[in-house]
Amino acid sequence: THRVNDKYTIADDSYFKTLTPRGIIIHSSNIGISKIAWRLSGKELYDGFRAFGLAQKSGTDLSKELEGKIKAPYRLDYPTYSANSAYGYGMFVNFMQLIKAYSAFNNDGIAVTPKIVDYLSDNHYKRYEVNHEVPSLKACSANTAHAVHNILVSVVEKGTGTAAQYDGLEVGGKTGTAHTTYKGKYVDKYHSSFYGFVNDKFGHKYTIGVVAIKPKKVYFASQTSAPTFYK
Repeated sequence: THRVNDKYTIADDSYFKTLTPRGIIIHSSNIGISKIAWRLSGKELYDGFRAFGLAQKSGTDLSKELEGKIKAPYRLDYPTYSANSAYGYGMFVNFMQLIKAYSAFNNDGIAVTPKIVDYLSDNHYKRYEVNHEVPSLKACSANTAHAVHNILVSVVEKGTGTAAQYDGLEVGGKTGTAHTTYKGKYVDKYHSSFYGFVNDKFGHKYTIGVVAIKPKKVYFASQTSAPTFYK
């Protein structure tokens, strides 16, 4: 555990004397990712989240989309808020936003706008393009994307995502387990997720996301969402 102040303590499932950034992600260390966030100013953290499309519409062609919410830059200057935002508790994010964000790690830093419809056509088979109001985002540099890409592959090779391993394919991704609330208080139910990418040797690239809503028997993403991702 790491005590931030009188009211806030961060805990990890396992004890590590020291971890590299790669190890922090492989082992899902809340303490480690918080320590990285504390090295950034609130504005740097906020701008980083926004660059990947958080707290703004992903642009997917569904009729309604909630934008989500991240803490304002001045609030992210406080260690409590920067920490819980760093490991995902202090924000509201939708499924399509995370799919879009993860696509950047498999696409040289460009976060692609997800879409349901490829094109529209009429009775005469004339095709009409579907214009997307929200463009793709330059989320990060290609070098940063490649570094995170390799870390996410390591998560699947030897971390919390080993259930997503698939012979002959390059698979990378990250597990997530989120405590749910009821009437403002945490209850003993969880959402688990696995977001990542799959590439074959022929150049096909896919970004895939899985969310399990309050799974009943086990709630860890390594035992729920990752096996579904594999399938």
